[in-house]
Amino acid sequence: MVGLGLAVLALAIITGVKQHQLNQLREDKQRLTNNQSALLAQVQSFKIKVGRDSLNGANVRALKLELDEVKQHRSQDIALLKELGIKLRYAQSLLKNATITENRFTVPVRDTVVKSSGHIDTLRCVTYKDKWFEFDGCIDRENRFTGHTASVDTLVGVPNIIPKKFLFFRWGIKAIQFTAINKNPNSKIYFQEYYEIK
Repeated sequence: MVGLGLAVLALAIITGVKQHQLNQLREDKQRLTNNQSALLAQVQSFKIKVGRDSLNGANVRALKLELDEVKQHRSQDIALLKELGIKLRYAQSLLKNATITENRFTVPVRDTVVKSSGHIDTLRCVTYKDKWFEFDGCIDRENRFTGHTASVDTLVGVPNIIPKKFLFFRWGIKAIQFTAINKNPNSKIYFQEYYEIK
């Protein structure tokens, strides 16, 4: 009787362990299926009216990566976290945004005369381009300048945990902060907001 009871108990334990493993495999399969859909989906752009402004926005599906996958495929992101002083185990997610700002304008322009090598020239067109900014335009016969400017920028941000400290022990969560950097050296972040909805 005791042997039968032990056999039933062993069978129940083995069944519980196998059921737990099966549930983990199902969750991982669902995660990988969602990641594949996210990678194949296009960024969805939209416009929204806020007050008098018409703002552009975009939606993209989220990826869920395990720690080993981040270490294997996202070495640049890990290097950035180290530069920011954030330990990988405290990072909850990583957000990257790239923006481009374009302005088209027409303005009246005065004649500009340039003397070089003994010759007098009138500038009619201007072109400038570097990694972050491009500018070009021409002056028409009515002395109006028509041009195009574009500014490229990349924002990288990481919400991370600030652990509670007592002496040299770290435990629990003291706060969550959002750390962001701007890749364009000519730009500054003037507003930032991050929040979680439980």
